[in-house]
Amino acid sequence: PSVYRGHLVVKKCNGWGGLNDKAALLDGRLLRQVLARPALDWFDDKAFRKLQEVGDINNPEGYLLAVARAHGVPIRLVAPGAIPALTGRFGRNGAACVQVLKLGERAKCTPRDCPSRRAIFCSRCSDTNTSVAESRAYQYQLHFLMKGCGAVACGPRAAGRIRRSSTVQDAIS
Repeated sequence: PSVYRGHLVVKKCNGWGGLNDKAALLDGRLLRQVLARPALDWFDDKAFRKLQEVGDINNPEGYLLAVARAHGVPIRLVAPGAIPALTGRFGRNGAACVQVLKLGERAKCTPRDCPSRRAIFCSRCSDTNTSVAESRAYQYQLHFLMKGCGAVACGPRAAGRIRRSSTVQDAIS
């Protein structure tokens, strides 16, 4: 679609002062600037100094933003539902699960619709080896994940599928 034509499109959440590095859509004409330049500039002293002038590089997300800006890559930030990707891993039982503590402050890096949020809730990782602080943070995230969506019963067929906006364009806000 035209939403990513000529742009690097990333979620406008969990950027940590830079670009969310979990998933992106991009125009093929930007492949070199977006995918190759981060590695090439890292090993080029002159290019790296230019990156430091362009922006603060305190983490990988900040580095990616500096590279994009230095090479004139147009960036478009979209709502979380536009790019349906979440941080996950494989649980102890071998099944894929969603890491609730990686959903962003107040679970803002998740789709807004309740069916998708229920699917995430029912697919969450359930680790028993967590500290009290992690447990409180986990409960806090679950509260915001399910806020306004009512009660959820998880079972073999309850998880459903995470919905994607009908088009990426619809999810841009």
